[in-house]
Amino acid sequence: MLTDAKQYRIYAFEEGHNHDFVDKEDYHLLHASRKLSVVQEQLISDLSMMNIGPVKAFNIMRVRYGGFEDVGVTAMDCKNFRRDLNTFIGEYDCDMAVKHLLSKKEDQLKDMISKVDSSFVEKKALRKNDRFSNIVHEDPPSFATIKRSIGIRTKGSGSQKRLKSYRELASVQKEKKGRACVICKRRGHNKRSCPTTRDVADVNQNTTKEHLETSQIL
Repeated sequence: MLTDAKQYRIYAFEEGHNHDFVDKEDYHLLHASRKLSVVQEQLISDLSMMNIGPVKAFNIMRVRYGGFEDVGVTAMDCKNFRRDLNTFIGEYDCDMAVKHLLSKKEDQLKDMISKVDSSFVEKKALRKNDRFSNIVHEDPPSFATIKRSIGIRTKGSGSQKRLKSYRELASVQKEKKGRACVICKRRGHNKRSCPTTRDVADVNQNTTKEHLETSQIL
């Protein structure tokens, strides 16, 4: 019977229709009874990290629990959980962790900027000895380290000397004394251009000419 509030009111039951809608052995197929436990969710997540899909994870749970009806869920429920997990954390959970840390850093920076005014002066960093003395609660040793300057060799300089200009090199070369001739022991020429050798060659040439002329006359 349908009342004015659009509700059904039942006066009596027929014994033939008074039964459960679902058999007891099919309770695990109802949506209300299908729910993944925390252990099962963790198992699906761990297996996915080893490139094992949700269907294979369901088969592993089926073998482990002893049958389909003992798992409590279906393979489609495992697929849906894996889909929701990927949607929540994305394809790469490392990116989610990095983005989360970066967002925390940005929030801290914004908070610091909002709290610090323009007259804020950053504290000078402590030296190693001062930090060590703060840890061991002792005065730092009073000594100074003096570092010896080290020369720098640039390209083209084989030793630590100043590179001289072409003008300085020319003046130094001009002041140098040239090599002496082997024959006359004079400077400014060598044995090939020695005037003494040239004079001797001229005398020999003249002597040879005179000898040839005398031979022709005879």
